[in-house]
Amino acid sequence: MTEKECIEQLVEDGYIFSSEVKKAFLAVHRGDFVSDEYKSQAGENIPLPGAEDLFVPQPSTAAFMIELLKPKRGERMLVVGGSGWVPGIIAHIIVGKEKTETCSGLVCVVEPNEDGAHLVTKNLEKYSFISDGIVDVHHGAWDAEYNEHGPYDGVIALRGVMHIPEVWQNMIRVGGRIVAPIDETIIVKEKTGATEYSTKRYFGFNFPQF
Repeated sequence: MTEKECIEQLVEDGYIFSSEVKKAFLAVHRGDFVSDEYKSQAGENIPLPGAEDLFVPQPSTAAFMIELLKPKRGERMLVVGGSGWVPGIIAHIIVGKEKTETCSGLVCVVEPNEDGAHLVTKNLEKYSFISDGIVDVHHGAWDAEYNEHGPYDGVIALRGVMHIPEVWQNMIRVGGRIVAPIDETIIVKEKTGATEYSTKRYFGFNFPQF
């Protein structure tokens, strides 16, 4: 199956339902973020390994989580973990191919593995996301505070966590949301007030852990 065919299947199956997410999936190719030996499988709906122990999520899961995050043009997002593919998709949604003076959107990526952070940077620069100031990659702990570009409109974690850190909750604005896997569940936590949150749970997922 080609990547385009996979995306059309995701639309048919209801994982992708917004035009912005579909356009971004078509623009940012999964094959640019997987290890060379797995590029021929980039269009398959299965998780794949990237280099430096990075993880490239299953397309249906990635689409489901991005739709839950609901990124919009001009927003600022924090992405924790991954190979750069999901941050690239989100960057395309909130900024497009090229940043302009009228669009302040930005994606901050945190990768705990130092070599992995360098690879994420290299992968995203294939689309000029780094040099155009659309994505900023940091090497550091997954649960540390990265408020340089905050407050954020959303936080998405691409590996499983034991809990949602308080710093993530503090870094999002009211109306923002956190999408994160805990055990076999994807948690969506929306900030409804200064210290108030609503939570939804979606079951049946499996992620490598931080």
